[in-house]
Amino acid sequence: MKTIRIILIFAFAALLAFHSCKEKEDEKLTEVEFSVPSTVTIKNTDETMDFKVLFNHPPKASDKIILEDPHGEQHTCQITSVSDSKFTVKLPSEMISGTYKVYLSSDGQKTFKGSMTVTVAFEPIPGDVVTPEGATIYGQVTCGGKPLSGVVLSDGVDVVKTNSDGVYRIRSDKKYGYVFISVPSGYEVGMKGVIPDIWKQVTKGSSAPERADFQLVRIDNDVFTLYVMGDMHLAKKQNDINQFRDFMVSMQGDIDSGAGKQYGLTLGDMTWDCYWYSNTFGFSEYKEEINRDLDRICLWHTMGNHDNDYRQVGDFLKENPYRDEICPTYYSFNLGKFHFIVLDDIDYKNCPASVDNASGKISEDHRSEYVTDFTSDQMEWLKKDLATVDKSTPVIMSSHAPAYRPNGATGSKAGLTAHSDGSGDYGTSAFRSLLAGYKVHFFSGHTHNHFTYDDSANGFYETNAGAVCGSWWWSGYYTTGFNLSQDGTPGGYTVCKANGTDISWQYRAAGADPSYQFRSYDMNEVQKVLTDDLGNGASGWKTMVASTNSYPANTVLINVWAYDKEWKVSVTENGKELNATPVAAYDPLHMLVMSAPRFKAGSTNFVTSSWPHFFSVQTTSVNSTLEIKVTDRFGNVYSETMTRPKAFGTANYKYKK
Repeated sequence: MKTIRIILIFAFAALLAFHSCKEKEDEKLTEVEFSVPSTVTIKNTDETMDFKVLFNHPPKASDKIILEDPHGEQHTCQITSVSDSKFTVKLPSEMISGTYKVYLSSDGQKTFKGSMTVTVAFEPIPGDVVTPEGATIYGQVTCGGKPLSGVVLSDGVDVVKTNSDGVYRIRSDKKYGYVFISVPSGYEVGMKGVIPDIWKQVTKGSSAPERADFQLVRIDNDVFTLYVMGDMHLAKKQNDINQFRDFMVSMQGDIDSGAGKQYGLTLGDMTWDCYWYSNTFGFSEYKEEINRDLDRICLWHTMGNHDNDYRQVGDFLKENPYRDEICPTYYSFNLGKFHFIVLDDIDYKNCPASVDNASGKISEDHRSEYVTDFTSDQMEWLKKDLATVDKSTPVIMSSHAPAYRPNGATGSKAGLTAHSDGSGDYGTSAFRSLLAGYKVHFFSGHTHNHFTYDDSANGFYETNAGAVCGSWWWSGYYTTGFNLSQDGTPGGYTVCKANGTDISWQYRAAGADPSYQFRSYDMNEVQKVLTDDLGNGASGWKTMVASTNSYPANTVLINVWAYDKEWKVSVTENGKELNATPVAAYDPLHMLVMSAPRFKAGSTNFVTSSWPHFFSVQTTSVNSTLEIKVTDRFGNVYSETMTRPKAFGTANYKYKK
């Protein structure tokens, strides 16, 4: 009994202390305080929403709440009722799903209070034209409350269009667990951070009808700028996050000055699967980083081999985290006058899971046991999607692995292969046959190099667009300020500028002036620096050095990373034109800043590749001055007066602005 009495005394004293502190705390709190929910679901018929007041500090009835929608538009909302525990605001008409920023406007001051992800749930209403009629997935597409006809939607198998009431219906087995919209030209969807909200998950059984509606916003995007970004490989290692943030500073500068609407397109390998678990860096962490660094554009995604879950079995299960957190593995959309198709050509058919041992490393590695091809199911969908596109419409496609690969200095070979087991999946030739009659620009990544394949005469042009991370962020880790891909291409991105059906593109080295489109080497000087001992005498290093030493005296080597057959390379010495001979070569700068320290560290991966887009020029003397002029397919001229001898070292090849 005595014990209970003592406990009660302490409890009463603690309660008095709490109230005393609370009163003092309340005396200090003079600002409006309320909670912004991280997620909220509202019905399409809801006209108001409640916010919970904190610390008995509600807003005034005359205050306003400002909601900034996923497209940056701000909507001023009236406060309709206020109490000490909550207040109610009138919502904007036709709210769309996506992430909203919430501000309080009071006495002329605007204060950010938080962000919330809004999901708009649609329910049938009496007299509603949106009925299943035998469909298992159905819904309506609207803009400003009005139905849109002729809009394309798909469950990944079938492709349908909305009728005059904006209604679509699919008799779906729900194999992929979602329905997605092919956003029409002149419209945008809601956003989840930088990711467009183009798909809705369906969770009921395969025979149960489910409704999924889409709301669009009317915009003018006949003029747009597209930033194409290959392999990012963010994994929280070798200082990659800081390097990526520096990279994004450069890209934001382009976005600030870009023409028209601004969009981005990734080419896969945004993450690095073997560090999802050991470094706790997966899609959630990737989205947090990309939303932090690239928050002003709509970013469309392509899936890569390192975006598959290695702990799962087979292609479908390995893709599930990507489908859940990023977007469908293949889909289409429209920007301006262009039709876009995103595909997945990494096929883990029948591939077993890899397992982690006690040390956290992957002990049974099946992660590389994929085939680069297009599955038959995906190509059947592609046929249906293309059937909705007039052949006069230019098409931009993306996939992770290239459709073609270089073969020697000027040749090429198929990059995709069909399965040898006769399962009917599509390699390069079969894929190309589906594109007959269309004009296609195909973007790919995967190689961490840059090259082009130009078959424009037959309607196909491919850009294998380098890598954001260069050599998996290793070159910048070893040698600060030098983010280079294995062929010497600077880490960067391709900028596409579209106006109507006209489009141009240019590769940009992050942090460099747009005129930085090639790099020249005086091989007399290079050969003095790149010696066997620099790479610790490793056999792979010695092979590169032997290739470097094979150039005759007074040779100049020029790396033109975005070269295609419409480009021109001109070199003059004392007014006389010299022959610029295409060669496959190891990039000397990448050897210096990446391969040499890599071999010294005892590793042989991620080192310099022998690659085309190099030109060898034989000069007549050790110290002549050369005029180098490179002209791209759009008539842009890039030049250098090369004074020789040209010293070779990191101090001589800094390319930052």
